[in-house]
Amino acid sequence: MSIKECVLKKLKSCILKKLSKFLKHKLKFLLLYIDPPIVKSFNTQYPTELSNLSVPCSATPGNPHNHVYYWTRLGEDSFRQNGSYLRLNGISRNESGSYICTAVNFYSTRGEGKDSQTLSVNVQYPPVVSPLPNVTRVEGEHISIWCNVTSGNPPTTAVNWIKPGFWQIGSTLRLNYIRKSQSGTYTCVAENNYNDGRKGANKQSFFLDVLYGPVLTHGQTLRVSEGQSARMTTSVTSNPASNVSWFRDNVLVSTQQSVNGTTSYTITRTECTDTRSFLVVASNGVQSNQSTTVSLYVNCSPRLATGGSSVELSVNSNRYLNGQILVLSYPQPNASLTLPNGAPNTLITLRIVTTATNSFTITLTKSNLQSDDFGTYVLNFANQYGRRTISVNIIPISKPFHATKVLVTCGHGQALVTWQSSYFGYRRQYSLVQYSTDNVKFINGSEITTEYTKEEILQTSVHNLQDSTHYFFRVFTMNTHGFSTSIPINCSTAATQESSSTSVVVGSVLGSLLFLAIGAMVFISYKYISERKASVRSYDALQREKTIADNHSYEPIDFSDQGVSTNEPKDSKKIESKPIKTIASKKEKKTKNLKLERLDDFDKSTVVNNAYGTCVQDMQGVLQKTTRAPKKNVLKSLFHKTPKDIKKMEGSISEALEGADVKESLSSEMNLTETKSGEKLYENTKDLAIPNTKIKPIVFPKPKKGQT
Repeated sequence: MSIKECVLKKLKSCILKKLSKFLKHKLKFLLLYIDPPIVKSFNTQYPTELSNLSVPCSATPGNPHNHVYYWTRLGEDSFRQNGSYLRLNGISRNESGSYICTAVNFYSTRGEGKDSQTLSVNVQYPPVVSPLPNVTRVEGEHISIWCNVTSGNPPTTAVNWIKPGFWQIGSTLRLNYIRKSQSGTYTCVAENNYNDGRKGANKQSFFLDVLYGPVLTHGQTLRVSEGQSARMTTSVTSNPASNVSWFRDNVLVSTQQSVNGTTSYTITRTECTDTRSFLVVASNGVQSNQSTTVSLYVNCSPRLATGGSSVELSVNSNRYLNGQILVLSYPQPNASLTLPNGAPNTLITLRIVTTATNSFTITLTKSNLQSDDFGTYVLNFANQYGRRTISVNIIPISKPFHATKVLVTCGHGQALVTWQSSYFGYRRQYSLVQYSTDNVKFINGSEITTEYTKEEILQTSVHNLQDSTHYFFRVFTMNTHGFSTSIPINCSTAATQESSSTSVVVGSVLGSLLFLAIGAMVFISYKYISERKASVRSYDALQREKTIADNHSYEPIDFSDQGVSTNEPKDSKKIESKPIKTIASKKEKKTKNLKLERLDDFDKSTVVNNAYGTCVQDMQGVLQKTTRAPKKNVLKSLFHKTPKDIKKMEGSISEALEGADVKESLSSEMNLTETKSGEKLYENTKDLAIPNTKIKPIVFPKPKKGQT
């Protein structure tokens, strides 16, 4: 209650008490007439902008008690609200001000009593943030954005920048060396504090677009089995989106446009050669040629990288094998080298070196290769996905090895040379015999012989030599890579033949004997051919061959200075080393009717030989008229006899002729050593029955005792 109200009340009470008796009715009427209502005071109102304000106005009743209220606004005459409540809905900041509440009662004298109180309205509102434009920057740049704020009511304002996981105080947003992760929406928030403890806030946002080059996922791998489909993928993120290219061994295999996510490349049916790393390259307007790799592993069995089932390794003249075989496989295979017969290899070193994920080099090494080391080996390699067997041909590409086991037999004006071929496969090689008188300057003395069979025994003759001369002979061997020569072998030709009356006499005697031998030979042939034919030879002939072979020494094999040859023909056969038989070549047999089979007999008496020659010529005319003429081997066996041999033959000339006839019938299946009943005809049956060979020396049958 105010002081005024208190005083008036006390005064009224006092007057009423003292004057009640005299002027009770009149005085009471007077006091009630002058009593206006009393309006209660207001507290200042702080509504927030756009809120609804409703303030009641109350007053102490006057006299009379009834009174009315109305509201006015200070400074705005047009504003008036009747009633005890001041209502401002959706109040705005410009409605702040002073509002007056007035209470009025009306007297009976037509006067009125009134009272009023002023209400202060202070509308609170937040600050205002100006709009912010979006910003685009390249990764690594700096950024500074100012937030323009208009103060609210109350005017004190706090400004902050916010983003999920980010807070910065102040009107200016500063970012240095921005990263792609800082892309996003940034908001400027301005706040003030209202009277009731609440905050007034306003905000504006902008989007920061950070541009950056392509970022690719690394370390992507895919494993499939050969024949399966393979879809390789990797992730590409960038701003803006990127164009992507896939490369295989620097060859473009696929392109994709505007990729910002997953990129892929598919091989419908994989092969062993697909095992590799594929290059993925991405570019956009910010950065170009950003790359990664995607690795594809195709599980497959081992096989030659060049295809096929065989490989050829060459060895130079240094005889050092360092062959490399490229194998495709994944994973790495195991390998072993065996001989053609399946025996394990213990001579050649084998190593496996990884050259790529699915590529391996098998290296075979060995030093100082010998001729037996060349040939075909079997290489086995395998992994858990399969196995493979290939042939490895180790071949020489150098000059040939020199000929071995060279044997030289000298006669009159010629020499017979026999040797074992050094050929051991692959390309053919060629040989000829050279001779020299001083072991320095050698002259080609024979025709060229082609060698294409391993360890073949070869033979040729050197003609037009001087008698009684010491010669050196060697075998000259060559191929496309060079040549080699054997160690020279020396030999002396026989002395010059001389004519004499003795030779003439001996020749005449032999001529007569040969005529007699022809008749006996025809008779014996007719008798025994009807029974059977067989190969025979004499004990004396066997002894002579053994003596000749024992008197010759073979040259030892020496590989210290010899080459090698290549390309062995498929039909070549290895010939074992055997005592050398002096056989004339087929060509010589065609050109000479009377070829000497044993040149080591050249040193016999020249007189006897001249006589024999005369007889042989006469004999040929007679033999041509017979149906079963003796072969020239018989003539030569007779021809190569000394006077001492002739005396031994006089008692058994018929036996010699019989042997000649049997020699001619060697191709028959008949056996002349026994009768049909199985009775033995001769004492030397075992000597007569020998297996078929190319050379069948004459064996003279020895009749059993008592048999004519």
